[in-house]
Amino acid sequence: MEDAKRTRRQFTSEDKAAAVKRHVVGGEAVSVVCDDLGIAPNLFYRWLTYMMMDADIVAVSPSTVYRALKREGLLGRRDVKPSKKSRASYSPCARIRSGTLT
Repeated sequence: MEDAKRTRRQFTSEDKAAAVKRHVVGGEAVSVVCDDLGIAPNLFYRWLTYMMMDADIVAVSPSTVYRALKREGLLGRRDVKPSKKSRASYSPCARIRSGTLT
């Protein structure tokens, strides 16, 4: 068997909008639209959800927005200070237990 290299398809915003329009305006079943495009229904529903959020049609909780942005890689790592818990070995109690308190 030959190993065929699979390339990842990318849909433009216009392609996504046309697919959603076929379902919402045209009344086509989601399964038909997805079969024509060769995509999974959950991807179609993700496009639909993002478009509804962009158009302020739906409101979602902040945690849902956070998860969506994190999954898409749109949230960068915050600059946070190191936890003081990592310095537990320097506390007086820990030094007493280890016998290093002078």
